[in-house]
Amino acid sequence: MEMTNPKPRGPWFHRFLIWLFAIGVSVLSFWLLGYIVRDIDAIQGPDYQAMESSMLDKAMVDRREMLSDEIGNTQRSIANLSEQQLLLKNTINTSQQTMHQLLDLQRLSIEKGTQLSGEQDSALTENLDLFLANQTQAQEFNAQLSELNLKLQGLQAKADDLEAEINLAKQPIRESFNAALRDHRWRLGIYKLAVLLPLLLISALIFIRKSVGSYAPLVYATGGALAARVLFVMHEHFPAIYFKYILIVASLVIAIAVLIRLLKTVANPRGDWLLKQYREAYTNFLCPICEFPIRRGPLRYASWTPRSLRRLMARSSLSDSTTSEDKPYTCPSCSTELFKTCPRCDETRYALLPACDKCGAIES
Repeated sequence: MEMTNPKPRGPWFHRFLIWLFAIGVSVLSFWLLGYIVRDIDAIQGPDYQAMESSMLDKAMVDRREMLSDEIGNTQRSIANLSEQQLLLKNTINTSQQTMHQLLDLQRLSIEKGTQLSGEQDSALTENLDLFLANQTQAQEFNAQLSELNLKLQGLQAKADDLEAEINLAKQPIRESFNAALRDHRWRLGIYKLAVLLPLLLISALIFIRKSVGSYAPLVYATGGALAARVLFVMHEHFPAIYFKYILIVASLVIAIAVLIRLLKTVANPRGDWLLKQYREAYTNFLCPICEFPIRRGPLRYASWTPRSLRRLMARSSLSDSTTSEDKPYTCPSCSTELFKTCPRCDETRYALLPACDKCGAIES
């Protein structure tokens, strides 16, 4: 029976470093591919402002700017007039207080039988004239504010109507922009996949040839980073309904490929897989072909499973190797020779393992 030589695994710390650096290679590869993808994203897409300037009626835009300027001027006029009205109101309040003081003086003079001085009487007259003039000015300000507010309301109504008309005219522009943006996103996705898919294909070919070789961790690291970046690109640039089916179909293809490979491995196992299967079966005292218990030596009349074997072997009567029968043995279930006589040392050896455990002779 031809068996492949087992490959050295190395110390556990060395294996830990291998997988640690493999993860680092995967992260750095994913990072590098991200920079490549972002460089492709820098390609200029459609400009909405340029499309609006070229497709929207210029007369409507000019009318909107004129209305906006007129509304701004009216609002500033209202603000200035309101400020003047506030100052006038303070002036009226001051005049009113002065006039009340003078009227109180006049009332006291009348009660005492005297008259106000010429200056006081003149001040009372002037203050009364100023108060009346300010009241008239305040009424004019109120009228002007009313007119300006009515004008502002009219301008706002016109602006709202014009804005609704412009929004209606913008609808085909937005549709054209969204269509151009979708096309741009599709193109970016195609550009990115044009870069990533050949790399992924090369990685898949290397994986098929080197997935169990010495450089398997490196193949896993770069292949995983490429596959993850391709999935991110597809999710970003393709509609969810398409991405869903693409992801399911791709997963189904991968699952079928893995299943076919596993079935082929079981039907026609390679030397290393076959050796591992035989080694595990002998360790559990089971036939490597049909998994029937190997009933020889102290286990001749025992019954066990791989889980209960450790408890069974812990018993002193079964773990005593001096009572063991070391003779050739054939599985009574599938007729496979499991133990045979070594032609070199005439001792009993494992029939399905490559080397004799007594003399080290290797069968070709």
